[in-house]
Amino acid sequence: MEKVYTVRCNCGEIELSVRGEPRAKNYCHCNSCRDLLNVAFFEGIAWDQENVDIPKGEEKLILFEYPGKKMCRYTCRFCGATVFHMDRFEFLCISYSLFRKANSGKLDKRLEPTRHYYYGERLVDISDDLPKYLKAVGGPLVI
Repeated sequence: MEKVYTVRCNCGEIELSVRGEPRAKNYCHCNSCRDLLNVAFFEGIAWDQENVDIPKGEEKLILFEYPGKKMCRYTCRFCGATVFHMDRFEFLCISYSLFRKANSGKLDKRLEPTRHYYYGERLVDISDDLPKYLKAVGGPLVI
């Protein structure tokens, strides 16, 4: 049976239903994610668009399109939380924090991060045992 996850924005006005297998479970250090999300690096999960539904509050989302790039983020009109963003590969990316909030502060083992992308563009060093790719998977690893 397929696992379904339900996550919400901070105020609960928007709800996402996510199913199936993620495309990536990672930390992304690219300049574009940092600029779009105003974070030092993005911690989250990328999903195929057809695996994400918005059963509640879609009309309450605010869309921000990144100027000059094929990326955008969706925030809640009421609490301002980023609910998800679309990356340059057109995957919908949802932060680990939303999954933790929906699961009493814990992250389901099936969703734990597996790698770092674009580590060559990082602002901070991360000390963990996950593989760190200079760019995307398939490229060279950081030694």
